[in-house]
Amino acid sequence: MSVTQEAIGITEAKAALPALVRRLTSGRQARALLLRHNRPVAVILSVETYDRLQAVLDRAEHLDDALALARAASVDDGTTYTLADLDAKFGPFDD
Repeated sequence: MSVTQEAIGITEAKAALPALVRRLTSGRQARALLLRHNRPVAVILSVETYDRLQAVLDRAEHLDDALALARAASVDDGTTYTLADLDAKFGPFDD
């Protein structure tokens, strides 16, 4: 089954919302791009797709933190960092 993406005008989306939600939640459609005056203004995703996207973004944020730590660790100026210092700067590392 091919998963599609659709660009749809807001007015048309209002009338077709139940069918659009069915396609998104069934997996037949990945996302819907909403247009106003032929310009993209919003995206509609299923909750499952949104959760997967959020998980990717969360992992990317942790990668940014790890990169910053690696850069800090590569500076050999004698500075040491406590876990409290890192928590204060980057937030707790729970994952």
